[in-house]
Amino acid sequence: MKRIYVSQINNYLTNTIEEDFYLKSIRTGSTKESGIPYYKLTLVDKTGKISGRIWDKNMDPVFEALENTIVNVKGDVLKDNKGETEIIIYSITPAQDYQVEDFIYSLEESLKNKYIEVLQKMAEEVSKDTYSKLLKSILEKNVDQLKEAPRSISGTGNYNGAVLVQIVSIASISVQIMRSHSNLAYPKYNKTFYIDSDLIITGAILATIGDISIYTPFPDPQKIENYTLLTRELLSIQIIQQSMKGEDFFIPSNEQHLLYNIIQTVHNKSLRPMTREAYLIRTAHEVYQTLADMDHLFEQNRGKSGAIYVPSYGGYIYSPNTTNICKGEDNGTSEINS
Repeated sequence: MKRIYVSQINNYLTNTIEEDFYLKSIRTGSTKESGIPYYKLTLVDKTGKISGRIWDKNMDPVFEALENTIVNVKGDVLKDNKGETEIIIYSITPAQDYQVEDFIYSLEESLKNKYIEVLQKMAEEVSKDTYSKLLKSILEKNVDQLKEAPRSISGTGNYNGAVLVQIVSIASISVQIMRSHSNLAYPKYNKTFYIDSDLIITGAILATIGDISIYTPFPDPQKIENYTLLTRELLSIQIIQQSMKGEDFFIPSNEQHLLYNIIQTVHNKSLRPMTREAYLIRTAHEVYQTLADMDHLFEQNRGKSGAIYVPSYGGYIYSPNTTNICKGEDNGTSEINS
């Protein structure tokens, strides 16, 4: 059971600790003057991250294979030459008994179920029988992967359940754009050319469903070998085709091609969408990706030099060296409260 978290690590300065961490990265380095080699580690738990170092006499190439896994670390908690806390490690082994939630950000089970429930409700809103049955079949057959699949190993989407969040977000953004455009566009469209809500919901959900087949879940995320040669759009199409096997419904080829065009144009900007629905879903995907990248960039740079104005706070979140809050005028020149 985990006892010492990163947020508590300074309480153990000069002490030897033995604790489990998620090994986010391990890189080889050397000292500038004498060229002594070492491993530089980034260790993570749910409260933050801390650096670790393994000097040459304790280095072992086997350690490199433990990246992106949960490990047991034994070492001394000390300050480096810049005054930053780090762990000087002399023993590292795979962890044996742990709770994943202690180390990495993962959707809680209640949230996973909530997102699945939202997807199911969206599928129920589809009136076209073939689309409705297809969505129901896909959700039933892939519910476990949907709950656990990350979108990436590092960067934005590097948590279990990220693909599920992505699908729900893109579908929700698509529906909101559709409703706004349908209600506010002028001159009004001829009823013959209305935006097909069934196609919007179905296409938006299926556009990135293939992402569940790319990575295994944390704490040991890696590309699934069977699918490394397939593109994201082909993975989605493969899931659709597999879901139709043995079912009592049939989707005409023209409707299949329409769905495939939506999926392909979401991922491949060189292809021209066949319908307004495809354009709309591609726009929703771009909006979601931009917002996700922005949030990740903000989180990663929270402790670095720079300033971001937060209207709801009424000032800047400003971080010259550590995470400080600066409240005042828009020019950022005001009293800093640590």
